[in-house]
Amino acid sequence: MIHNVLLIEKDTGSIVVSTRFWKIDFIENDVVEFLHGFKDLFATEGLSEDTPVFVGEHKVFHHLVGEDLILMLVTDGRDEDRVIKHKAREGASRIETALRGQSMGYVKDNLQDILGELIFTRFKISFVGSGGVGKSTLLRLLFGREPAPGGYTPTINVAVDSSETIQFGTFLVTIWDFAGQAVFQDLWAFYFQGTDVIFLITDSSFRNVMQTKSLLRNIKKEAPAVPLFIIANKQDLPESMQSDKIKRLLGAPTFQMVATDKTRREEFIRLMLQVAAKTAGVQLPDLPVSEMITVRRRTEEVDAAQTRIDSTEDGYETVPYAEEQEGSVTSTTVTTPVAETETVSSTEPAIDAEV
Repeated sequence: MIHNVLLIEKDTGSIVVSTRFWKIDFIENDVVEFLHGFKDLFATEGLSEDTPVFVGEHKVFHHLVGEDLILMLVTDGRDEDRVIKHKAREGASRIETALRGQSMGYVKDNLQDILGELIFTRFKISFVGSGGVGKSTLLRLLFGREPAPGGYTPTINVAVDSSETIQFGTFLVTIWDFAGQAVFQDLWAFYFQGTDVIFLITDSSFRNVMQTKSLLRNIKKEAPAVPLFIIANKQDLPESMQSDKIKRLLGAPTFQMVATDKTRREEFIRLMLQVAAKTAGVQLPDLPVSEMITVRRRTEEVDAAQTRIDSTEDGYETVPYAEEQEGSVTSTTVTTPVAETETVSSTEPAIDAEV
């Protein structure tokens, strides 16, 4: 996994730009050690110039950018060498291309977008459930929006919030809201392609929990290997079943939630991040939510049928996480099969034993 990206001057080791995606430091002394190893190994040992260099516990992949710069991809060493070598080579080429038409200041300000999918991994979370259980309201809660006025409006087929993506480390998390009506279930095989985690939503009534049990059987048929969690929504209603009873009925990790309660937003985001981190095999930093995520807002309209977004072609405006964000969710209705795409309870949810 790539956790730091640096662009340095080849001769002096001066850092032109540095980005830290995870809570892992790679400081100036580490750069000096890398540069010493880089020059020593390749000048005296005749090794290939793309041979990675170890600096402490970091495995550093690199590639020359022109004659004067080095692009460094600092990793934890778990990725295949050929994969990261390709990313370093392609990343250096993109920077060279950018510098032919833009200033170094532009590269400094836009390095993440220049590198795009070379650094970032799309993480797709699918919300599934019967009509009226609160899937779209949960989506609005996640992005800090007010509940939709006028009561329940059914999602037709699948709605994708294509205007905003949560950046979590090197993951770009996009949420898909699936219609649960039986008429659309034949299309699930298409829509589940590329899904990393499924959240099955119930409104916690006994009747809906039993309906959800039927949906669960169909999901396991269409996506048997995808981790699945239950969100027991509408826990504020008097007829709602307790989440532990729902878990016993459905046999999957279950978290209680009230999607219309804005005070539960940080709790819900943390749950999303915990599940994403566990599924991806990374450790969730012990930080406030506001320090772990960034909302990347699209500055150009998205083609509804496009499921993999190339950030070198479409611009992003990065905005900080805010406790309250006014506005409306921009959702797109998708009506064609798609290919692979792209993060409870009243106490801190624990998922270690259940993912």
